[in-house]
Amino acid sequence: MDDLIEKIELDDGTIVKIFRDSTAQTPPEYTDMLGDVYIGGQIYDGMKDALDMDVDLLAAIASGKALVIPFMYLGGRQECLLWQDAVNNKTDGIIVSTNEKLCHEYGVDELNKETLEVARRVLIGELEMFNQWMSGDIFGYVRLYKNGKIKDSCWGYYGTNFTENGLYDASGVTKHAKNHINVKKCPF
Repeated sequence: MDDLIEKIELDDGTIVKIFRDSTAQTPPEYTDMLGDVYIGGQIYDGMKDALDMDVDLLAAIASGKALVIPFMYLGGRQECLLWQDAVNNKTDGIIVSTNEKLCHEYGVDELNKETLEVARRVLIGELEMFNQWMSGDIFGYVRLYKNGKIKDSCWGYYGTNFTENGLYDASGVTKHAKNHINVKKCPF
């Protein structure tokens, strides 16, 4: 089983165990993303090789008919995607969505400044989600009866703020925690 992060006893006697979700699917496998991620070099599930970019997409990018956000990839144990500004104009990949796709997604005939800003924030959020997936920042819980049998479980919570991401609410910890034990200090 995945790394145990926390163990919490609830007032009804059940135990909630929170684990790192090492088998989480890549974001494109379970969600409809606004952008497509293209990267040169190491390809991860859900990412596409920049060399395989469709000719129509290349034309849209070249003619300014696509929203493109470059990012840098930093390899290693805590893999990271940075998108703020390509440092020294260096980029390892892009997340891109054509204007046509954006117009369809937002139900407009023409993109304005506000719609493009919303789309830009969505694409950055998608990169953040990829970053969390790549660095193993995804968790789940198992809630056990006193006899050790599973009462319920749920996986795919992004981030270590279990209050903010809803894991504590879903598992019953928010309302019913009796004894909270940090089993492992999370490295994030």
